[in-house]
This record gives sequence, C-alpha cells and structure tokens, in this order.
Amino acid sequence: MSRTLKYLPAFCAALLVMAWSQFAFADVGSQDGFTQSLQEGLFLTLAVVFGKGVITSLTPCVYPMIPITVALFGAKESTSKFRSFLLALFYVEGMAVFYTAVGTPFALAGKSASGLLSNPWVVIPIALLLFALAASFFGAFNINLPSSVQTKLSSVGGKGLKGAFAMGLVAGPIAAPCTGPFLIDMIAHVAGTQDPLLGALMLFTYAHGIGVLFFVLALSAASLPKSGMWMDGVKSFGAILLIVGGIYFLRPIFPALQELAQPGWIFFFAALGAVVLGILLGAVHLSFSGSKAQALRKAAGVLLTVAGFTAIVNWYFTPDRDIGWRYDETVAFQEAKENNLLVMIDFGADWCAPCKELEKIMAKDAVFSEMTQHLVPLKFDVTDSTDEQLKLMKRYNAGELPAVIFLTADGKELTRYNEKAPNEETFLRKLQEVTTGR
Repeated sequence: MSRTLKYLPAFCAALLVMAWSQFAFADVGSQDGFTQSLQEGLFLTLAVVFGKGVITSLTPCVYPMIPITVALFGAKESTSKFRSFLLALFYVEGMAVFYTAVGTPFALAGKSASGLLSNPWVVIPIALLLFALAASFFGAFNINLPSSVQTKLSSVGGKGLKGAFAMGLVAGPIAAPCTGPFLIDMIAHVAGTQDPLLGALMLFTYAHGIGVLFFVLALSAASLPKSGMWMDGVKSFGAILLIVGGIYFLRPIFPALQELAQPGWIFFFAALGAVVLGILLGAVHLSFSGSKAQALRKAAGVLLTVAGFTAIVNWYFTPDRDIGWRYDETVAFQEAKENNLLVMIDFGADWCAPCKELEKIMAKDAVFSEMTQHLVPLKFDVTDSTDEQLKLMKRYNAGELPAVIFLTADGKELTRYNEKAPNEETFLRKLQEVTTGR
C-alpha cells in the first residue's frame, strides 16, 4: 500500500498531462445536453479537476491530517467496512457541499460579467495572485490561517455521520493554505465558463479528488506513508499548474502569449517533450532551498515545464487552417448577395474557451468544405466589450457566447448555434440543416 501511494504524485501528473492532451482528441458520437458534453470532453475536464484534488490531498496542509481526521469522525473504529465507508462518504460530501457552494456563485456572476476577463484591471490581478500563490507553493513564503481560527474550526463535528459531515464542511477553510491556490484558479476558470452547472460539477469533482485518500484509509487496515520531502514535489507540480493558469488568463490582453503555437502533431509532441524534459531536469523533485546549482536546475526545469504546458494549451486552441474571416459587415453581406450565399456571423472573444474550440471545429475538413460552399464567414470580435461591440451583440441578440448566427444575404436570421460544449458532429448537422435545399 505504502509503495503504491509513493508513486501517486507521478500518477496524478501523468493523469493531468494525458487529460489535457486527450481533451482535444475526443470525437465521439453524442446526444443532446449533458450527455453530449460528457462525451465530447467534459469527462476529461473533470479528470483534470479530479487530479488536482488528489494532488491537493498530498500537500502538507491536508495529507498529515488525514489519519487524525478519519480517527476523529470514527471511521477507523467502526465495526464494519460499510459503516466506515458511510462515515468517509459523509465527510467527503461535506467538503463537496462547501466547495460547490463557494464556486457556483462565481459561475452565476460570470454570466453577467464575463467581459471582465478581457479587462487588464481584472485579469492582471488574478494572474498576479496565481503567480504569488505559486511562489508560496515553491516555498517563498507561507500562508496560514490564524491559529485561533484553526482551533475553532477544528472543534466542529464529532463522531457519527452528522459529525463527519460537519467536519467536511469546515475542512476547506482549515486547509485553505493548500486548497486555496487551486480553488482560486478553478473559480476564475468557472467564472469564464458562464455555466453554473459546469462550475458546480467541477468544484464537486475537485472535492472528491481530495477525498480519495480518506476513502482509502477508512476502508483499509493500512496506514499512509509518512510525510516527507516528496510532498514538496507535489507542491512544486501544483505551483507549475498555477503559473500555467495565470498565463492562460493573460492571453486575451497579451496576444503574443497565444502565438506560441502551431497546428499539427509535431508541435504537440515537441511541447510535451519540453514538459518531460523540464520535469527530468528538476522542476518537481529539486528544491529552491538547496544549493545554487540545484536552484538553477530547478528554475530551468520550471521554465521548460511551464513553456511546454502553455504551448500545449495554445496548440489545443489553434485551428488547423485559416478560416478566411471577413470583418466588415457591409462587405460580407454584399459578397453574399453577389454570389447567392448565406452569411455566418461568429461572435467570439479571446477569453471565451468554447469560442476557441468552435473556431477549431470550423477548420476541420468536412465543416470547412461545407462552409466555403454555402457561406460567407463574418467574425465579430467582442473581446474588449466596447460600446460598439455591445451594440452589435444587442442588435443580433447575442447575449451569451459562443454565438454563431446564420442569415440570408438580406439579413433574415435562419437559425443559430449556442452550444457551450461545441463539437464537430452537432455543428456540421446545424450547417447542413441551414444549407439543405438551397
């Protein structure tokens, strides 16, 4: 058992790398609504979130307390495995309720304030906060709740199902020094999704990632491996993820950050190679508090790993070809009239991840071929939410992104596509619905 858990950090790292890369490869037939989202990438998104939760459970704020917490709510002393499982379950569900309650309001706020994600006065502080939290994970400084607050929170609960649930509710604030950085990163992403259900599901999944080791300890006779230097490696990997998250938020206001990308597998595997090389060089297992040579090796490794992960994110959002967008409304509709074509208006923004995914879908062979035969593609970039951009969105009733509107050459709307989890099959079906019988 101990030997298996020793390699859990490496397993979580592999899970995150694979999930981020495979997220782009999902091309499965789907139905409508939640099932479609699940099949077309939501599962892999949640795998990343779950992995972050497991990594969080291996940090010094959570891991050393797991045996004590399990003992406090009585799982180890329970007379049956089923009872132990129930106690651990109630504790984890308490955590899930706390994190979901924290995250969902930000997703609701994101529906009305998502344009703020392109405002430098909002984005730069978020990024700086994530970088500062990453520095704390690297050991630059410590973040701790006042001891009086920790003591008061720790006194909540007791034995039994109610006690386990109550302890789970307060576990988040107690472990804030280590859960906080990941939580802030996810909350910022959740606000960008503008989707309360997805936001709640992500935070709910994160809590269950944290809870894995509680189930392991409650259901087994084994003890967890002792805390040690390996936990610094877990925190270093978490710090790298926070830096990549900060860079992601800076992309809309610093376009140069998006240019580190090329379509194609050669670029992807080169970026993945940089991640692997950076980790081997010492991005995770070395410490900044060691010798000067060791600190320099770690810094080089961190730079390589961050660059590699950032390149993978950029690669994911890079279309395979130039769509050939028109940016002038008058010119686009005139071209459609002259050539007996329809007009497709795409409202997009640099901070809108589904918009980026949709543009990549539009570059796929089958979709692009259908578009070029029947449509004039018109792009309205509403990244900055200027008065002019907001007037355009109001005129076309494009209140939420992504918004793709199909119109005749004289401006009559035919239909629109607003999927929060766009995929090639449903978008191609919508295209064919519009163009059939012309």
